[in-house]
Amino acid sequence: MRPVLDGAAPAADRRAVDASRTTRSGPAALLALLATLVVGATYFWWVAQQEPRWVTEAPTGHHLPLYGKSLLEGHLYVKQAPPEMTQLPNPYDPEQYRSYFYVDLSYYRGYFYSYYGVVPALTLFAPWTALTGTYLTENFAAALYLSLAYAVALRLLLAMRRRYLSDAPAWAIALGATVLAFGNLGLILLMTPPHPRVIQACAWFWLVVALAASFAAVRPGRHGVRWLAVASLACGLMIASRPSHLGAAALLLPPAWLLRRGQPAHGVAPVSWSRLCAALLPLVAIGAAIAWFNQARFDSPFEFGTRYWQDGADRPGVRVFSLAPIPENVRGHLLRVPALEAEFPFLPFGDESLGALLMLPFVWLALLLPIGWRVQERGDRSSFGALVLGAALVPWPILLAISLIPVHYVRHEMDFVLPLAWLGAVGLLSGAHAWRSRPIARRALVIVAAMLALVSVLTTVCVAMADWNHPEIPWLGPLLDAPVRAWNSLARSGGGPS
Repeated sequence: MRPVLDGAAPAADRRAVDASRTTRSGPAALLALLATLVVGATYFWWVAQQEPRWVTEAPTGHHLPLYGKSLLEGHLYVKQAPPEMTQLPNPYDPEQYRSYFYVDLSYYRGYFYSYYGVVPALTLFAPWTALTGTYLTENFAAALYLSLAYAVALRLLLAMRRRYLSDAPAWAIALGATVLAFGNLGLILLMTPPHPRVIQACAWFWLVVALAASFAAVRPGRHGVRWLAVASLACGLMIASRPSHLGAAALLLPPAWLLRRGQPAHGVAPVSWSRLCAALLPLVAIGAAIAWFNQARFDSPFEFGTRYWQDGADRPGVRVFSLAPIPENVRGHLLRVPALEAEFPFLPFGDESLGALLMLPFVWLALLLPIGWRVQERGDRSSFGALVLGAALVPWPILLAISLIPVHYVRHEMDFVLPLAWLGAVGLLSGAHAWRSRPIARRALVIVAAMLALVSVLTTVCVAMADWNHPEIPWLGPLLDAPVRAWNSLARSGGGPS
């Protein structure tokens, strides 16, 4: 067990405790490195099945490589529209623009723009092209962002264990790492079409960077305000990648409040409001840049291009966001019972939501987080609570934002499932840490967590392969045939899949 650290402990004792934690983290850090390399290689192998070339001599894919090239040339658009399109009486009438249709691009005053976030094109595709004269593929970019996000998320999980939950055993780390890699819908980000997946993977990467910087901000002996500024910058880049993540910036509030109050038990003086505001300036500056970017493209600081999005409908006449579908969409994203198909991969990939709380049950382990908070020593309870509360504020604004649109895609769910899965992993460590000396509770947790992780991984793999030109797995179909038939029978008896 960790030695008790109270407010009267001298600085030398606190440094000794931190040093002992760092020493014990050596094997865990090596495990994190090896796991990251293995999982990263696995991701890239999956990508290679769809796009064997990671670098090309000309822009490929849908529009992100071309977007990067256009930015280098000083343009805010992806490409210029054909001259004939500018002569159409109504360029937003699907019957008139059908011959000039470009999916997932927005037409405005003679140019095609991207309504997706600009960050991947600005920070990855454009610099690569500027330095090498070649173009990255979107499949490569999605795998790169997802692998980097996994590395940061796993490293943060290990840091939480070392700092707060040091009695959590290796099996809990292994289960948590497995779900962070393969049990949170993340594999869908490697499917085609890749351009929206690149945006989502990029947003997830900056989100975990913000969480990691928040962790560093509340650690004793660190430059809290500086790390909070890093978290603020990461939140700004997250929003500029995917504007639906705007509400997730609330993760900054608990660490900022903790820094404002100070941590007497660790000898950290309270931070002034002026310094806290300065730390939040990166987020404000990026928000102002987004507003300028939108004004320059669509003559409105609040228009991202969704009003002019070409998707086969008369877009200016369609209300993209509405409060009406929120109840149905929230229920579908959380509790929908999907019907399973008779053959592998069993789960159809389409426009329907999945029901994350039922099909990805590992996230329920987040309910164990209060146990982890309760067993913290006095000096660590406030910082642990600030970090966990900040992370817990992330999924729900995202869920609300994606529920404003009239459609509910499976791939939208991963935006809030990814942070929920990380919270579930920390919850698992919390239970394993608190119940290490209680054999019955520990064994029950092992069994339940393993089952929840298995279901979450199987769901993710099956959904990811549903729209994939995948190799056949002959033994998996017969193995899961009976559970699939039992599930469909249960769903029908309960009123059928919703």
